[in-house]
Amino acid sequence: MKKIFAILILSIILCTSLFTAGVLAYADTVDTDMDDTPVLEDLKGSYIGGEWFNPDNYPYSQEKACTVLSFAEFGFAADTSKVGDYALYVYVYNPSGKAILNTLLNKISIATAYENGQTVDYEKFSIQVLSTSTDNYANLFWKFKVLNAERIFARVSQNTDLRRYDVAEIELNFGSATSEAFTVGNTYEYSGFAQGYGADPAAASTLSCRCDSIEALQLQVKSTYYRYNNGITTQSNLNSVYFGVPLETLEKYGKLQQIKANWFETHTEPLLVLDDFLLYEALSQHIGVSVYDAPFSFTDLPSDTGHTHERIYGGESQQFVWGYAGSMVYEFAFDGTQTTSHSAWEEGVNDYFRDSIHWLFYSENDYVSSDQVLKYAQDYTARLGGKKLIEKYSEKLFVAEVDDGRQYGWQGADGNGTVIDADSTFNINGFTSGSKFMDWFEKLFRDDLEFDSLKDLSPIYLVQDSDLLGSDETVANRLLIDKNDVDAFKSAYNKNKIEGKKTVLFRFALTDYNAYNLIAKRQGMPGNTFQDGVGYVARQTCFLDFDIIWLKFVKENQETVIPVVSSPIDVFSGLTPPLSNDGLNLLAIIIAVLVIVLIAVCAYKLFTVKRK
Repeated sequence: MKKIFAILILSIILCTSLFTAGVLAYADTVDTDMDDTPVLEDLKGSYIGGEWFNPDNYPYSQEKACTVLSFAEFGFAADTSKVGDYALYVYVYNPSGKAILNTLLNKISIATAYENGQTVDYEKFSIQVLSTSTDNYANLFWKFKVLNAERIFARVSQNTDLRRYDVAEIELNFGSATSEAFTVGNTYEYSGFAQGYGADPAAASTLSCRCDSIEALQLQVKSTYYRYNNGITTQSNLNSVYFGVPLETLEKYGKLQQIKANWFETHTEPLLVLDDFLLYEALSQHIGVSVYDAPFSFTDLPSDTGHTHERIYGGESQQFVWGYAGSMVYEFAFDGTQTTSHSAWEEGVNDYFRDSIHWLFYSENDYVSSDQVLKYAQDYTARLGGKKLIEKYSEKLFVAEVDDGRQYGWQGADGNGTVIDADSTFNINGFTSGSKFMDWFEKLFRDDLEFDSLKDLSPIYLVQDSDLLGSDETVANRLLIDKNDVDAFKSAYNKNKIEGKKTVLFRFALTDYNAYNLIAKRQGMPGNTFQDGVGYVARQTCFLDFDIIWLKFVKENQETVIPVVSSPIDVFSGLTPPLSNDGLNLLAIIIAVLVIVLIAVCAYKLFTVKRK
């Protein structure tokens, strides 16, 4: 808690040109907790943008963007061992008047490292809502506190004479799953000490602040993916985002060499995609509900003898089993027996499919777009509530695991982001059965598999006009994006070109996509009859709150880091069924025939030799 006695001195300033700021001082004869002072009380008497603060000069407006009025340092002491009172406060003008949620999704981007006076790194810090204006100014002015400010204190305390804070952007959450980014683009240089914090505690305040603008790039980030057919049930998924960078920036600073980004990485629970609408309608009533808590039956489905569902689902005494071909089995007890059985999802991974269905889609053509997956997550969370993963979506939709060699949760050793270099190329492996002989046969019959690897792919690619020539499928395969995203990609590219920007394709992760055909089985029927063609079930990696923090450019060995202003996005891939294994079946038949023929020939020759 921040306590001050007798005189409270707080610097509250904002400027767009270089100047030495005035200092707000007001008397307070009782103990005061800085966290608890109202936002308008703090702003009273402050000098902002070249004039004294007057709340009437800040009207409601749906056209204006949120503006940071002040980035205030409080309680910095000449004796740097006294960190107890140190805090950073942010004051915001919110012209829309919409309520801002008090969530860790509210963040601010602050420089954390410098070399030779130049910023070389930024990080996102969560900010906490402390106060908002009321009555005639309801929700117009907001006061936030920067969390984990002690990490910033460790840096600024190395030079007590001049404390520098470079602030690129602020991200505010108005109630949706993702926050909205607003440009700050200022550097604040504090010098001197408030009364009570200098070398002589009785000395008058010498605290002042100097402010200037800094460069920050505004990016409109969108996502896409590319699924490489190098397996039947497990395929490679290339996850990408794209955005525009001004040509003048590239000409001035050179090649885009590195990108720092952060995201929360996790797996989804199984995603069921049904092409059977009656089954979809029946299951949709039981989404997110454990069969242990609420056993159910399908006796309300059509019962005419010619209907497939009658044969599959049976009556009240029957059970229904979901499963993957040759893999996972999941059993619902519809008649109240409350029994559930599991088998391994894959070798070494147990109990993957649990006792509830959380993701359920209907699709006539077996395709579900990434937008549909995202909207489902939003709707599920709004409808069913419950504990949320990183304060965004119901955690029931996800599994706390990722692919081998990848990192669960926030990225980087400290969780503050990861840097990806344009020269750190990667490869996507082509299909292999593990046998060159078998692959030779595969190539004869499998035109849906990719046998050649994609090699030396750069994670950062600047798109050219020629890349967009040809059919959607040609463009998709050339750029390694989803063919269903080609129209949106072309539209963004053309918009960037008109605005004098180069479109950047950022391939940030290569993950596995799993899909298995879904089988319906009615127990109790002769031969345990299976019904194929019900749909499929998939698993994918998703990247929540994906956020680009900065871009690094290199020109003639001169490196320049420019912070980014961009609203975080949630990156899901679309859903596609597993590849057909008809070729494998045909191959197996051919090999079996060849083996039989070979055995027959050998037996014939052996028999002939013996007779001679």
